[in-house]
Amino acid sequence: MSVDATPAPEIRDTVSSSNSVGPAGPAANGSISTVTAPTPSSPNPVRRPSPTHSETSNSKMPTRTIPFSRVMTSIEYRNMRFVVFDCPTDTTLPFYVEELKSRGVTDIVRVCEPTYNKDYCVANGIRVADSPFPDGSIPPTAVIQNFLALCDEKFPGGIGGASNYTGDTDPSIPAIAVHCVAGLGRAPVLVAICFIEAGMAPLDAVEFIRRRRRGAFNTVQLSYLVDTYKRMWTKKTTKMSFLSKRSVSPNVAAGPAAVLAPNTGGAQLVMPSAPAVVNGSCAGGDDESNASGASASATAPPKPSLKESLSKVFGGFKKRESVAG
Repeated sequence: MSVDATPAPEIRDTVSSSNSVGPAGPAANGSISTVTAPTPSSPNPVRRPSPTHSETSNSKMPTRTIPFSRVMTSIEYRNMRFVVFDCPTDTTLPFYVEELKSRGVTDIVRVCEPTYNKDYCVANGIRVADSPFPDGSIPPTAVIQNFLALCDEKFPGGIGGASNYTGDTDPSIPAIAVHCVAGLGRAPVLVAICFIEAGMAPLDAVEFIRRRRRGAFNTVQLSYLVDTYKRMWTKKTTKMSFLSKRSVSPNVAAGPAAVLAPNTGGAQLVMPSAPAVVNGSCAGGDDESNASGASASATAPPKPSLKESLSKVFGGFKKRESVAG
């Protein structure tokens, strides 16, 4: 067995050379030792460690900072504020919670398997709701309804209030954070659904989110949002909902009768103005027009009542039955 006769490299500590414990080993006072590189002829070169903060000061090693501008994405639309991010761990959770609180987040919707203990979030005033569904897939109906109910509760005016909201989004509005594993599939899908329910076109919702969070949505999710999804968060219709099917509103129907005037592009609905009656005569307009209008109304046959119309219909059926008998 041969012994390497190469002399050991010289060890020099930044504070005191007597405190070192070995090549590039930590000193007694917590500083990192540096090693002088040997000559090129040495068969066993020793690599010099990269400079660190401890070589210039006796303070502790700085902790690694997380670039939250890449991790978290704030997506705001009218009266709605969302924060989409990836899943933290128990180690990184304190940094996430601090950033979420600075963005006004009051609720977290977790759509993946748990990777951290949510008790820490609750202790810091942030509620966590679990709505997991498979990665890369579309959310089930129950998950969508629960998420929309939370949005309708938290945002001022609810989901339908987005159509009446004008101006920039108020930063005092509470934000809802949504995260999956990478924050690129399941989480942005729920945000897009909320925007669609608020009246945004599906393609506009996809583009709106992708401009702020690149890489969002896969092929399955895109097809679901654009071609398959139908709005489900609508107010319940009342018993008088049939009035909404009228071609003319009740207020207009109660006024003068509408007539169809011929037009080059088709029939045109013309609503004559109703003149005011003052002392038995019509105010506004000349006497000839008033007289002609009075004569026209006098010669026009009266419209049959509903009872008369029904009697004619059912009377006709009775006559046919009698003839057939």
